[in-house]
Amino acid sequence: MIEPADLPPEILESAASELPAPVEIMDEKARLLEALHRARGNRSLAARHLGIGRATLYRWITRHKIAGDGQ
Repeated sequence: MIEPADLPPEILESAASELPAPVEIMDEKARLLEALHRARGNRSLAARHLGIGRATLYRWITRHKIAGDGQ
C-alpha cells in the first residue's frame, strides 16, 4: 500500500491545491442560498445575482442538495 509519506512533496502539494477548502464550499452554499432567497426562488435571477450561468447554478444546487427555492 502506498502511503502519503511515500509520495514526493510536489505531488502532495498539487493534490491538495486542487481540492476546494471546506470554507470555500460553505461560502459557496451561503452565497447560493442568499441569491435564491433574494430572487424568491427564481433560479435564472439567482444565477444573474451570482454572476454565473444557469448550468453552474444547477450544479451548485445539486452539490449542496438544495431543493425548491433554497429554503
